[in-house]
Amino acid sequence: MKKILFLGIMAFMLPFASCNDEDESPDKDDVETLTIDFDDGDVVLDAGEHLFYLTFSCDQNWSLSESPEVSWCTPYTTRGEAGKQEIKVYISKNTTGEKRETELTLNSENQERTLKITQQADGEADDSDQDPDEPITPVEPEDYDLVADGIYYRVASMEEAALEVTGDGNVYQGDVIIPDEVEYKGKTFKVTVIKAFNNSPVTSVKIGNNVTEIDGFNQCENLTSITIPASVESIKSHTFQNCTNLSEVILEDSRKFIHISWFPHVGQAFKNTPIKTLYWGRNCNQDDDFFFEFATQVTIGDQVTTLPYISVKMAEMTILANVTTTDYLFASTLIIENGDTDLKSNGISAETIYLGRNLIPVNGTSSYLGCDKSLTIGNKVTSLPEIGGDLESIDISSSVKHIDNITDCPNLRKVICRATTPPYGEIYFPNDTYFYGTLYVPEESLSLYKETKPWSNFIDIQPIKE
Repeated sequence: MKKILFLGIMAFMLPFASCNDEDESPDKDDVETLTIDFDDGDVVLDAGEHLFYLTFSCDQNWSLSESPEVSWCTPYTTRGEAGKQEIKVYISKNTTGEKRETELTLNSENQERTLKITQQADGEADDSDQDPDEPITPVEPEDYDLVADGIYYRVASMEEAALEVTGDGNVYQGDVIIPDEVEYKGKTFKVTVIKAFNNSPVTSVKIGNNVTEIDGFNQCENLTSITIPASVESIKSHTFQNCTNLSEVILEDSRKFIHISWFPHVGQAFKNTPIKTLYWGRNCNQDDDFFFEFATQVTIGDQVTTLPYISVKMAEMTILANVTTTDYLFASTLIIENGDTDLKSNGISAETIYLGRNLIPVNGTSSYLGCDKSLTIGNKVTSLPEIGGDLESIDISSSVKHIDNITDCPNLRKVICRATTPPYGEIYFPNDTYFYGTLYVPEESLSLYKETKPWSNFIDIQPIKE
């Protein structure tokens, strides 16, 4: 039998004005009390503050435990000897905006009894038909300062009127919207930090445009897509880790720099997350390496000027003309768009590459171009760095005048060179390329190539016919 206690809040409010310590626990003489028998069944209380005496009989020494342990339900005695018992239990006021539950379990050598205590949210009607197995993870009162539209907040800074979102687990479910601002008691707060949504069943979260820091979203298994707004400046360690269905990430366009934690020993952001579609709209930290092993489509925005080490070996990636500096880049297909500004890079590697600009080293040492299938050189390129890999064909534009080296390409069988004057440099094609491959050159320059080393090493030199 469920015992329903609808108690008036005022009847059980503590007279705090007369107390010297506002954390002092209520006493029997201070608050009107009830007596509840342990065997009468589950207890449902309203959102107010309560004090009751729990009575039971036990023929052996006993102990009382609470599961889960919560701060809002306090039994004053948790163990005793055999006989009739009366222990005091204090329930604090529920200001969370959500129903909360706990269980008291009475244990002795030969028996175990359980009493479920449910405290409703303020103004909530009794819901006797609620599924007892429904997971509930309330935010404890000490972990938040205010609630607005179902979102729990802590005050991050009163001086800056800033809030941070808090609450993990089942606190949030379904589709969640984080607002730009929250109005509270006549004051406007900006929502600037998210420290929430770990192990959460949310399906989507719209992040507000004042958020600057994200620290959460670990193991959100129902999350499929996330957009990081232009306001965000920092994504912390472990954020978006183990989100096993997160397939789309959009890093919105912005000229602001963003730091994304990718330190292998403290927990990389996005680790074990199968991102397939990635939009990269920001400059970010150059010190870390980014591996998106499942990505099939990567787009770089037109606000980006520098790129860190990025590995997307299954994806096509296009580097726009606004990008001037990169670390190492790895992709399935890599398109370096035409541009008048040289691209500083430690190296690029892909199966298929279109190179539309000169590739020069970042630190004045050397740059490397690795290609495993086909390489096409655009007409803005005048010089080529060292080229290697399992390259099968190369198409060199008429603008190219100098080539550092073409080596370690044992599968290279087709070389097209459109320059009327043979490019110079330390060019050493593999012997198999000279013997088995074909060199295609402008028809008017055919004799010149046959007379110029190392091009003359080719057994088969043909005119370009297109």
